[in-house]
Amino acid sequence: MDVRLNTSLTAAVQAAAPVQTEKAQEREAPARAPHYLSDQIFISAEGRAAAEAAAKEQGFDPAEALKIPNIDELDAAFEAQWPEIKKQADALLAQNQLPVNLRASVDPDGSVWRRAYFDSLTEQFNHTEQTIRDYYAEEHAKNTSMPFDNAWNYIREKYLDCCSDSPYFRSDMSPDQRQTAYWQERFLLTTGRIYTLNDPYALASIGGPVNHFDMEKTATAAADAKIDALIRERYTPEEIKENERITTEFMAKAEERKRLADERAASGAKFYP
Repeated sequence: MDVRLNTSLTAAVQAAAPVQTEKAQEREAPARAPHYLSDQIFISAEGRAAAEAAAKEQGFDPAEALKIPNIDELDAAFEAQWPEIKKQADALLAQNQLPVNLRASVDPDGSVWRRAYFDSLTEQFNHTEQTIRDYYAEEHAKNTSMPFDNAWNYIREKYLDCCSDSPYFRSDMSPDQRQTAYWQERFLLTTGRIYTLNDPYALASIGGPVNHFDMEKTATAAADAKIDALIRERYTPEEIKENERITTEFMAKAEERKRLADERAASGAKFYP
């Protein structure tokens, strides 16, 4: 068989192949978003010139604003302006004075007040205990002057009703008083301690037993007095009086602001329209 190739057709196909490949790649490539879909703002040259002119009229130079500031120059400018700045600040403080917490200024963490409070409680308890000891001191001395067994029986015969026929029986006391004395002297003999602080007979000389509420009031008053003394040491009477005036005015303004806020809330008005 005699096969002849058309060389001119083969050359044409080879020449067209790259073109077709490029077109196929264009069809397969993902579509790119046109540039006009992105957010852009274009300002004309005339608009920029007008904006710069307006800024310069107000004393603002965009070119100067973009410059990196010189720290030394800023410090020097601040030092030059500081006296005037301080003067203005002092004037504002005078117009908007705030009260000083004098108690916190002399006792920042409250430790002085707490120590004075517990010292007062301890002193009250010690005084109460010593008053009771003094009341039973004479009888306790008799009890300890004899052997223990004799002292034990002696206390029983003085105060227990079962020993009412004893020559030592204290018929001059009420049953409750004898019962109290029995336990107080018994504890002093056996332990060296008193039985109870709630002894109205031994404490009659100081007005009777003091309940813990009264003790706490006394301790609180003592702690407050300690802080007040420290305040008087640090501040003059004029400074204390002036701070009281500022505090009163500040609280009055705070109450007024609260009243106005409550009225606005009741009316349904917005605080920040």
